[in-house]
Amino acid sequence: MNTTVTYLMFTVVHEAIHCSISTAGWVNAVMGRLAWVFVAPMFSFSSFTFIHLAHHRYANDQENDPDVFATRAPLWQLPFRWAFTDVFYAVYYTRRLRTRRPAYELAETAVMSSLCIAVASAAAITGNLWTLAAIVVIPQRIGIIVLAWWFDWLPHHGLRDTAVDNRYRCSRARVGMGWLLTPLMLSQNYHVVHHVHPWIPWYRYRATWRDNENAYVRCDVVIETVLGRPLTAQGFMEWKRRKARRCRLRRSQKGETAFGPAEC
Repeated sequence: MNTTVTYLMFTVVHEAIHCSISTAGWVNAVMGRLAWVFVAPMFSFSSFTFIHLAHHRYANDQENDPDVFATRAPLWQLPFRWAFTDVFYAVYYTRRLRTRRPAYELAETAVMSSLCIAVASAAAITGNLWTLAAIVVIPQRIGIIVLAWWFDWLPHHGLRDTAVDNRYRCSRARVGMGWLLTPLMLSQNYHVVHHVHPWIPWYRYRATWRDNENAYVRCDVVIETVLGRPLTAQGFMEWKRRKARRCRLRRSQKGETAFGPAEC
């Protein structure tokens, strides 16, 4: 249950960073901070905002993308790296303190870190450290592993184009089984839509992809199937035609109309 909470609350944080929850800035700020407590409270919402926007600015850049640790490493290392995503972020952030981060951001980070240390210390003193680990820390780590795997590795691994070079090819779309992947991954199977249009809320990625599909294909976005098979522009159109034929066949067998979008 707590793993699911961590996983779901990250999307609230993510939407707040991009001001996709509300047009009122204070609503995004409050919602983001409340949700962040369930994700990685050793850090702060404001400092993660800096890190996430750096990811958008420098996606796949070996030197400047804060998320590159999650995609470029031997396979056996990846789960361990994902489990300590917030530690990698802290290292990235610390190395950039010379850029003179805002005082409120530093203060918020110091307060959050101090509170977490105080809670852990109190749990240790009272003999409840294992309870804290079992109820909070371990489920949270599992949630963070899933987040890094689905929201970082799946969309970005193996890609060399950076956001500066080509924002259409710094991430990918994963097509097929949308009826399952879209709700399960909270639309991050269309991660490229987010990098091209970061202000669009997560629940509109799929519709945006469909509305602009031909334009994305003309821009040579990276497309893969559910199992990771790369599709060229021509291959994707052929994949769509085969899928449409299968859907029409299934519908005709069930006596349903063959019209409408093929989402089988």
